[in-house]
Amino acid sequence: MTGHGQLFLTKVVGLGARSNGLMRKWIKRFLFGLAMLVVCLALAVLFLPARVSPIPELTALVRPGQTAFGNKKSLNILLLGVDYNYDSKAQRYTKGARSDTILLLRVEPLGKSLSMMSLPRDLYVAIGKNALYGHERINAAFSYGGVQLARETVEQVTGLKIDHHVVVKSDVVADLVDAIGGVPIHVDKQMDWDDNWAGLHIHLKPGDQVLSGTDAVGYCRFRRDEEGDFGRIRRQQKFLGALLKELKKKEHWLSYRKLADIVAAKMQTDLSNQQILGLAKLYRRFPLDNMVKGRPEVEDYFANGAALLILAPGEPQATIRKLFPPLPDPEVADIAVLIKTPKSLLGHARGIADRLRSRGFGPIRTRVQKSVGDNEPNSVTFYSSNDKATQAVRDTFPQIKVVKKENKGRSKLTLVLRKPLMLSGE
Repeated sequence: MTGHGQLFLTKVVGLGARSNGLMRKWIKRFLFGLAMLVVCLALAVLFLPARVSPIPELTALVRPGQTAFGNKKSLNILLLGVDYNYDSKAQRYTKGARSDTILLLRVEPLGKSLSMMSLPRDLYVAIGKNALYGHERINAAFSYGGVQLARETVEQVTGLKIDHHVVVKSDVVADLVDAIGGVPIHVDKQMDWDDNWAGLHIHLKPGDQVLSGTDAVGYCRFRRDEEGDFGRIRRQQKFLGALLKELKKKEHWLSYRKLADIVAAKMQTDLSNQQILGLAKLYRRFPLDNMVKGRPEVEDYFANGAALLILAPGEPQATIRKLFPPLPDPEVADIAVLIKTPKSLLGHARGIADRLRSRGFGPIRTRVQKSVGDNEPNSVTFYSSNDKATQAVRDTFPQIKVVKKENKGRSKLTLVLRKPLMLSGE
């Protein structure tokens, strides 16, 4: 572990011995959960029981949203699982290694939503800004230029700004599985594959069994069947569920220090320890079943005799709109909205009402009016004395000049709809 990561488990400044110990517990517990995200496609702050009380002196635990996010409404975190290379003598090394797992996670200050998009490793893209490194599989970016080039490439492909990154070596899964004595799972088919250069020797029979660390890695990485990379992603998700079920058993609760140490040795991140504490506090009760996850639609592509994947038309924007919709804005909470609309646009007005609710506006009413001035543009009048809320409203309706009128009571918004309207981000 490098940079901030070294501080997570070694030093907390300005606290007493007891607070130091408690803070290290929070850090270690969330480190383990964060690593699970990279390798197993989920966020699992597994060792933060509700009975653990925040330490009043720690800003991160008292005001977790402010500490982790500052003034940002969300954070996009790039999660990379990095593979090893092997030489002719089967000795492994990390120089030039590619990112075997590429995930983009979005978290938000309320800790109520969690979205994750997986990018196939065989996706054929421009590497670096202006294709500085040519066109290659997306997992080559890490090999050519480390985490910085991987961030640039993913930003270019998705159009999303990446705020932070987490990199974990792929064999952390094997070490974790062995540390808890294996993971029970049902293998649905015969799996056989040997790849000396990748250090893979997969030989699994169908049926119920307890996977060792090595077998678990093979199960998650196997893709030599008709499903290819998509089957690999499906099995990773299945393995995640089995692993989480095993880790939640009380018999493993006392092992979190050992598990966190395993992760600490093989993780690199630019998240500060205060941010990690804040995220741990926010998401400690988050139900994993509520996580929204998916991947862009892709098409087969062949170049120089290699089987690759390219983004389908409209991707990844279509998937991003589904997985990363606009988040509720605290500044617009409790703004009462009235939408005036002609009958011909009633269905459209109801759709706008639904989208405004998803962004935090409310309550919202829709009123049909015979005459709204059909030849005039759409209009928004905002009654409020809150400047931040006014800016949030203007950001929501970028196509309309918002007229603000001072109002010391509850903030109110009137939208007069005369033609179809798109909100920001649509």
